[in-house]
Amino acid sequence: MSTFMRLLDAGVYYSSDVVGFGYAALKTFETLQSSEEDTGLDKKWLQYWVVFALLYTLEFFLAPILGIFLFGQYHYVKFVAVIYLNTGGAQLIYNKHLVPLIQQHAPDLLKGPSGFASTVGKGIEKMNEMKKD
Repeated sequence: MSTFMRLLDAGVYYSSDVVGFGYAALKTFETLQSSEEDTGLDKKWLQYWVVFALLYTLEFFLAPILGIFLFGQYHYVKFVAVIYLNTGGAQLIYNKHLVPLIQQHAPDLLKGPSGFASTVGKGIEKMNEMKKD
């Protein structure tokens, strides 16, 4: 692999975190310091952090698998995904997918660890039923 490609890979690897954390944190700070009362930006950046935290947590478990399937392109895909989240994708994912999912499972999840285990167990049962079909 050429030196240029190694530098490019390293740049993309770190850029996704800089954009994902740094830029979003800066925009959140800017929104919180704004003197305007309700710009809608508070909600936008709170939604971003909810989606980003969920995806970051999923990444912890799925990165080894995704790395295999994406054949070295994982960090490029991650970088594009972070840009998508920063440009309105987080709000779309939040409103279209997370809100209905959380509303459906919130009563169980709010019961604490036992409710969480129950919800996960139900999800596994559904996946097993889908396999049988």
